Amino acid sequence: QLVLTPPEPIPLHALPEPVQTLFERPVVAVHAGAGTVTRKWPEEHFSALIDLLLERDLVNVVLVGGPDEHELADRIVQRSLYPDRLGSLVGALPLADLPRLLARCRLFIGSNSGPQHVAAAAGIATIGICSGTSNATEWGPLGRRAVALERTMTCSPCYLARPEDCPRGLACLRH
Repeated sequence: QLVLTPPEPIPLHALPEPVQTLFERPVVAVHAGAGTVTRKWPEEHFSALIDLLLERDLVNVVLVGGPDEHELADRIVQRSLYPDRLGSLVGALPLADLPRLLARCRLFIGSNSGPQHVAAAAGIATIGICSGTSNATEWGPLGRRAVALERTMTCSPCYLARPEDCPRGLACLRH
């Protein structure tokens, strides 16, 4: 199990001003993207989860991701019932600074992707949402503060790369 020395937190002044104010409360980092559709939890599920966190817990949320995930992040922010407690660093934060940002966060939640592994390896509490297309025990986040969540399916792991090849419509992610 890989465990890295926790990074030095990124200075708040290095973040855009609207995001700085989010850290007045504990912050949950969310990465709603994934490298493939077959590993990506639906954005409407992420939106509902984010609103639930903001409604029930005294936290704020920051979205993270690469430049190709701007539209996804924009839709999640627009859909939110609490846009003043939700910020986005999608495409605005170099990957090298991600561990330093996560060091400021209480929790990371994301689909099976690189950022979840970075968070878990850095010792950040991590929830990895895994699809049935791969083995969550093998490919989920590793770390003493990390957990992989997956829907138990008789067809899992299927290792399908294309959603159209799934006779169940990716029920492992959608239901």
